[in-house]
Amino acid sequence: GDPRGFFLESWNRDTFREIGLDVDFVQDNHSRSSKHVLRGLHYQIGDAAHAMCYKAQVTKTTHALARRAGLPDGTWSISFQSRIAGEPWLEPYTDKEFERLPAEGKKRLVVITPAFVSDCLETLEEIAGEGREEFLHAGGETFQHVPCFNDQPPYIAFLATRVQRWLAGESPTAVTRHETSATHAVIASANP
Repeated sequence: GDPRGFFLESWNRDTFREIGLDVDFVQDNHSRSSKHVLRGLHYQIGDAAHAMCYKAQVTKTTHALARRAGLPDGTWSISFQSRIAGEPWLEPYTDKEFERLPAEGKKRLVVITPAFVSDCLETLEEIAGEGREEFLHAGGETFQHVPCFNDQPPYIAFLATRVQRWLAGESPTAVTRHETSATHAVIASANP
């Protein structure tokens, strides 16, 4: 490490195979970054650099959910949660959107958090709880939080299929039409 932080590769399949530990666990890492250093940022070249970017993945997923739900452009938006107090993060910030939307006449809100696969403090306390209060206090009329997939049977079946493919040596990122139809979600709609 250095003053900016550190990266520790605590598990590597090839290294452990060299000493006789032959398991199918690919790699494990631990890192810490100092202030103003982006956590988990790794230099990549070409298309993979953008495709693996958190913002690109969230945007692509949200656009796909909006199309699947049949939401017209202009009736939904994307915002970003998870910022650390005082630190810059992706914008627009979710809490600021909860204040802005009612001022623009968007009084009814349905919120989904596609970057989270299970509910946690951020989705339950900060969004469904505090976010609801902020939106209603700012003049919103209805606020509906859609729970994450959590332990829903279609999602668990989807994950099981992915794991089985990985164990069989297939690409875990290949998704069939059948798998994509197993889950259904509606995303944020800020219709007046």
